[in-house]
This record gives sequence, C-alpha cells and structure tokens, in this order.
Amino acid sequence: MRRTLIQALTPIGLTAPKLAVVGLGVILLAGCATVFGSKYAFADGWRRGGVVSVVPGSELERPAYWRCTRDLPANAVQQKKYVLMWYAEPGWKSYTVAEAIGNAVELRKGDPVYVNVWDCGRSPVARVVAAR
Repeated sequence: MRRTLIQALTPIGLTAPKLAVVGLGVILLAGCATVFGSKYAFADGWRRGGVVSVVPGSELERPAYWRCTRDLPANAVQQKKYVLMWYAEPGWKSYTVAEAIGNAVELRKGDPVYVNVWDCGRSPVARVVAAR
C-alpha cells in the first residue's frame, strides 16, 4: 500500500493546511533571497526603476526639492547633468534625481535602471530586462 506525502507527514504533525503554509513560506523565502542577494542589493539602497528624463542642471526643475541637489550651490547644479527616475518601493512608486556620471550619460527616457536611493554619489546603473 503506497502512502501519500500528506499521510507520511501526518504522524509528525504536518496536516495538509500546515504543509501548505510551510510550502508557501519556502517560496517566499526563496523570493527574498533574490531581492537581497544581487550586486545591487535592496538592503544597500538599490531599487529597480526607470528613467523619466535626462537633463542638464540648468534645466532641472526644483533643484531645492531633490535630496541630492538641495544642498548644492546653484552654480554647481547648473554645471552637471542629472537623471530623473522613478523607483519602486514596496507599496508605492516614488521619484528621485541623481547626477549622471560615467555610463549614465547614455541613458534615455524609459530605460530600466537600478537607482541607489540612499547614496547621492552613486550614479544610476542600466539594468537588463529579460525578454518575455
């Protein structure tokens, strides 16, 4: 007589509903491993986002509003190029601006990026989106 998995686990206290909860927990933990385990880790301030626009500092609207430009003198802001981006936080979508350094100057509207929302010295990094 063959025993099913549920019948085999019942003597140790795992009924079908408990087994379902354990299985869901394993799946959720595996998902968190991918969020926190990459080069651009969520725990280090990196978020997935996209480019809204790339503008010279002289055209940046409301430089005093953005965390990364509010403490800079006006002439310092005007001499640089900036990337306005959206990024995803759990439960909402927000916006930030960062200086375009290195390869970020090649970014275009709509490009997917990784953006570090904690460190203004980190330029956005283009991210590869798998084709569906």
